[in-house]
Amino acid sequence: MDNKAQGETEIISALATIAVLFVAVLLFSSLHSHEITFTKEFYRKADFCRETASLIENMNSMYGEQSIEFNSELDFNVTENGIVFEDYSCTYAGSANNSTVLIGTVRAYEENGAVLLENI
Repeated sequence: MDNKAQGETEIISALATIAVLFVAVLLFSSLHSHEITFTKEFYRKADFCRETASLIENMNSMYGEQSIEFNSELDFNVTENGIVFEDYSCTYAGSANNSTVLIGTVRAYEENGAVLLENI
């Protein structure tokens, strides 16, 4: 092979190596970004779930008629066993009626000894 052809081959090899490294860096960056987003969403749901569980527990421990309104940034279901999101759940101590809550303003109130959450 003459020197010109060998030089062109080396340049093409170097460019291919750089392209492969660039794609690998982009792939790693994308995966890392997705992992960070997933982790943030997980903790956001965990915090909201704990806050909502505490609300149910506190309302169960109080006597008399009470009503609390709050804003929900997440859709969730309240069951007899806990609070359930699409891919996360937590439990609470006390009694609550089954309900489906959508993003928006929510009213929590006690009805027949159990807490009920509903959109308003």
